[in-house]
Amino acid sequence: MDWLTAETREEFENNQELNNDLSRSFSGGKRTKVDRYRDFSAVFNGTDQGKRVLYEILAWAGIYRPSTPDRGPIDVHRVFEDIGRKKMGLEILAVLNKEPKPIQGGAANNTKGALNG
Repeated sequence: MDWLTAETREEFENNQELNNDLSRSFSGGKRTKVDRYRDFSAVFNGTDQGKRVLYEILAWAGIYRPSTPDRGPIDVHRVFEDIGRKKMGLEILAVLNKEPKPIQGGAANNTKGALNG
């Protein structure tokens, strides 16, 4: 990722306002797989902007390009980096493509399907 320079990374890590906003956005309560599906669907499928952002994330993840070069030496570090990036993109697609069954009795009465974070 050309845009993620050491300076950009340091700016992000030191951006206390952004980090505080991110930590406040999660209420800390029990969330279920249904909650996660609804959140992801609202963000990525709810608007044209969300769909464009999803497309951009999937392009960054490189889920449609090979992890190894067609020719030349293979850099195992680069391959593992590509695999990790693809995993994140595929995780997002997995949440969006499979709506979980609602929990009987509501999430407050049943921890089955609760997320760990």
